Amino acid sequence: MAALCFVAAMYACTRANAIVSEVVRAINQQSPAENQEALYVWYPSKWERVTTKYKALFPEGKLLKKFWAYAAFSAIGMVGVLVSLASGGH
Repeated sequence: MAALCFVAAMYACTRANAIVSEVVRAINQQSPAENQEALYVWYPSKWERVTTKYKALFPEGKLLKKFWAYAAFSAIGMVGVLVSLASGGH
């Protein structure tokens, strides 16, 4: 059970990461060259800047909603791993 939860969590984490790349590409398509965001090197204030830009350009926030859903699924999967291992299940 722990292995299944781990695989599900890692899948969700990978999808969340891919969605962040989609968010940055969507922003960069709408922004002039001097205001574009890099795909690499993340820190809290950059995340805030990117999400603020994305919300301004795309008020419906579809990609961010998908990101948070996958992030939550990943966290739930890792909790499942912990519970499974703590209960002696492999």
